[in-house]
Formats: sequence, C-alpha cells, structure tokens
Amino acid sequence: SSGINAEYGGILTGLPVVIENYPPLLQRLPMFLLRLSTEVDWDTEKGCFESLSREIARFYTLTEPVEGDPNVRDWKFTLENVLWPLIRTVYIPDETVTTDGTVLQIADLHNLYKVFERC
Repeated sequence: SSGINAEYGGILTGLPVVIENYPPLLQRLPMFLLRLSTEVDWDTEKGCFESLSREIARFYTLTEPVEGDPNVRDWKFTLENVLWPLIRTVYIPDETVTTDGTVLQIADLHNLYKVFERC
C-alpha cells in the first residue's frame, strides 16, 4: 500500500509500506493514529509533509527490545537481514559527512578476511 487507507465507517484497511518485508509493530498503531490527529499539521502543505513523514518514521522505527522480550530474535533478524542491507545499498553519504567525522568506516569485510587469513 502506498498510503493510509480506510473504509467507510473508519475501518483501517491499509498502511504505507516504507520498506519491503519490514512491517511496523502493530502495538504502536493506536499511538500512531492518535499522533496523526494531534501532531500532523494538516493546514499547510509543507508542514503536512514534514510532520506526516516524521510520524510515519516514528511508527516504523526499529527499537531495541527489552531484556527477556521473546521478539529479540526477530529484532536481530530484521536488523541484520532487512535494514542493514537496505542501508548499505541506499545510503550514500555526501562528501562533508565523510570528511567531518560524522560517518566513519571502522572496518570492511575484505580487509578483515586478510587479517584472519594470517591467523
């Protein structure tokens, strides 16, 4: 789905798909809907896009599970197999970010293999 869809009578039938194979936590749905009505600036176009984007991002944010949470395994799988590969293919930092220390490369797989080949 590309948007928030509702049927007559207010029945929610669709949510935006931000990342393929990454559904949001539905436990956050009531707060998401509440914040859509209270935090989104529906009066101006720019304000609407900014605040709506912020609320959708908040809804889809991956948060670290608390200790003992049975979903820890799902969280780790999602992070390693869905989000990191997507970030690696989509995120291209601009030159200022790479030179001012905001983003640092701490290792790369090729050089790590070279180090461990010697062991």
